[in-house]
Amino acid sequence: MTAALVRGAAAVTIKIMFRMIAILAEWRKAHGILEEVRAAAEHYRGPVPKKIEVGIIMYIPATALRPTRFATEVDFISVGTNDLAQYAFAAEWASAHFARLADAFGLLFYI
Repeated sequence: MTAALVRGAAAVTIKIMFRMIAILAEWRKAHGILEEVRAAAEHYRGPVPKKIEVGIIMYIPATALRPTRFATEVDFISVGTNDLAQYAFAAEWASAHFARLADAFGLLFYI
């Protein structure tokens, strides 16, 4: 999948977003793998962009509590508010009993 994204980036502008990243070591490993794939694609398949914008989506509280650690290394950060609310409040959105707690916006009315 990653190689296809890299090859596609030669034709159109794309951004790649890694999910479920909790610590910088995970980000660095994922970004390193992407760079290896980019270099291999360039070597075997021809020109690919030297730089592809890469970021993370903050799904988990561990990442959301330390966004500045990631901000200096990623190109962008997306915030997964629904997932953050679900994880932070242990509230499954598919459960009729707890769905109101997993609603990131509705939650404000219950706090």
